[in-house]
Amino acid sequence: MVHGCVPLGILDQSFVRNQILSLLQSLTGVSPSEIVLFVTHNVALSAATQPPAPPATALGYHAVTGSAPQVYAVADYNTTGLLIARNTTVVSHELAEIMMDPLITNATPAYGGTGKVPAGSCQSILEVADPLVGTQVTIYKNGYFYNLVELAYFSWFFNAQTTPSLGAGGVFSSNGTFKGPAMACPPGGTY
Repeated sequence: MVHGCVPLGILDQSFVRNQILSLLQSLTGVSPSEIVLFVTHNVALSAATQPPAPPATALGYHAVTGSAPQVYAVADYNTTGLLIARNTTVVSHELAEIMMDPLITNATPAYGGTGKVPAGSCQSILEVADPLVGTQVTIYKNGYFYNLVELAYFSWFFNAQTTPSLGAGGVFSSNGTFKGPAMACPPGGTY
């Protein structure tokens, strides 16, 4: 796909996963105590046999492989302007989620109806960036604009409506978008 002068490559997600798993097996000198990060540039992943037009694509994911768990992530550095994620958004998304739940085993009460988890869907794992997909924070540093994903605090996932947030400033997300905790899913949403 081409948007203006910047193309967006779309690859089959299964193909990319298989290539990465093969590469991880052949790497030497990488310890399970280290995170392996694969960064692409203007490449989206699709589960469809015929690549769909955005937004029906993924720009990254994080996973674990092996008996001695090796944590890794794939994240796109996107400069196409075609998708809501810009430059470092996906990298910040995946790294934040790895830091909070490296083995993807931390359970939460069901949440949904916001961000990556659309209305009618529920999710029950500690994915701190998923509820705020589409909400970015832009930081200007050293002559460059970095776009970072906003993150849901622990209190957003686990607090009752009447329980205050443990997060800084009493809010439930890193930039204050969430003023209350998650609502039970279904239907989901936030107070």
